[in-house]
Amino acid sequence: MTPEPLLVGLPVSVSGRFSRQGRQVLAGVNRWVRRVNARGGLRLGSGHRPLELVRYDDESRSALAARLTRRLIRDDEVDLLFGPYSSGLTRATTPVADAHEMVLWNHSGATDALYEEKSRWLVSVLTPASRYFHGVLDALERSGRSVSRAAVCWSRSGSFGDAVASGATAHARDLGVTVGERTWEPPLDDAASIVESLRADGPGLVLVAGSFEDDVRLVSELVGRDAPEAIGSVAAGISAFGEQLGDAAHGVFGPSQWEPALDHAPDYGPSPADVVALFESTPVQATDYPAVQAFATGIVIERCLAGGYDATTETIDQRQLRNAADTADFTTFYGRFRIDAAGKQVGHAPVTVQWQSGKKRVVWPESHRRVEPL
Repeated sequence: MTPEPLLVGLPVSVSGRFSRQGRQVLAGVNRWVRRVNARGGLRLGSGHRPLELVRYDDESRSALAARLTRRLIRDDEVDLLFGPYSSGLTRATTPVADAHEMVLWNHSGATDALYEEKSRWLVSVLTPASRYFHGVLDALERSGRSVSRAAVCWSRSGSFGDAVASGATAHARDLGVTVGERTWEPPLDDAASIVESLRADGPGLVLVAGSFEDDVRLVSELVGRDAPEAIGSVAAGISAFGEQLGDAAHGVFGPSQWEPALDHAPDYGPSPADVVALFESTPVQATDYPAVQAFATGIVIERCLAGGYDATTETIDQRQLRNAADTADFTTFYGRFRIDAAGKQVGHAPVTVQWQSGKKRVVWPESHRRVEPL
């Protein structure tokens, strides 16, 4: 008798403004499901249960993502629930998961505002946005190339840019750097005016946090003028950044939740090299962090399920599953997993990359550095 599959729910942006990253997320979750099923399913109790993915296109719209999450829980009765891509969509779906007391596995919502809402059912795998640019500042400081003035530029769309900017500003000031700020309402139609206003302040470092498209526009304009000594961009952590900008990407720093060059022996699951090999046949740029952190979330779920499965009823107990995540402290290929009481990830730390000669290179922290920062 074939065992009943566990249903995995996923609202995902196959279309709309987040489609580039959404397709990566879908590739990551699909890769996890296929890996589990190739091994006969998840071992739960005395047997194995295969996985079946139920996913809907949220079209990059918050209201639709919330409705689809409700549909996945109520109508499809999924056993496991992944969150959508982006901070805004994750914030829209979190109250739905809370209302139904179901764990929402957050792989792509980085804003710190998620944890101000006191969700009991949110579990995050990725580092919060407020820490994204710490590595750029630390790398410059440690290398002796620290700057005296910096400018933080961010999009007013949602809370993500605010979280990145506030964290970067606070850390820069802790290092004795004077910080100026620039904001815009998306989409960024006039990058030239922002760059012109920055020239008067003469910052040695400019940090940019907006949509992928806005980051590319502003960085391109910065490089085309009298460029500052250093530029950091959230979008620089994605391979498409270098593809879009070409030579203009050279020297730009960015945060990355994970890079293929990292290597360590995890407590649980496949090694980093094994994960790279798993993704080689995937028809999208799937070793960027949106895909890999979705895949990593599946590995984390596997580990936590040991404490969240009720063998008597042969069902997943969501409360026990959340408690298991609360007490977990282990490493996967993606790094350390440990959350606080609000579900915020406190164990994992991003790396800082820099585009050098057409490739992303890890330059921080020192323990993972592959090349010196330029």
